Amino acid sequence: MLNTDKFFWDALRTDASVTKATGGRIFNTARPTIEEKQDRVPYVIITFDSLTNDETTKDDEAESPYDSVNVSILCVANDREQLARLTQAVRDRNKEYMLDKGDSYGIEDWQFSAGAVMYDELKPCFYQTLSYNVTTCNDIT
Repeated sequence: MLNTDKFFWDALRTDASVTKATGGRIFNTARPTIEEKQDRVPYVIITFDSLTNDETTKDDEAESPYDSVNVSILCVANDREQLARLTQAVRDRNKEYMLDKGDSYGIEDWQFSAGAVMYDELKPCFYQTLSYNVTTCNDIT
């Protein structure tokens, strides 16, 4: 589904712990100009990275009913401990929201991975990208 990132956006925006941890700075695709200039940490940016239709059999007409969607969540924090708490809160909330609302977004399943913890000395901040490879049902029949 071409709006799978909205699932993660809705999940994180409606969670008190993630909202409190980020000061409400939860963005989808990019930060607005004012936020970019202020560059306040911590924050989260959700990005729709790509979609591939999973053509499962030769009998599928045009497209199969399943998509493989890649969504990433960049988590940025002031220190390593804050980053660990933020990334865990994001991960936990996504799992919780999946059990509660995943079906209403057409989500069947996902694979989770996390990138390296990095440090930007110019900001300064710690950051890590959480990646979700999501199987969604796009069957409109």
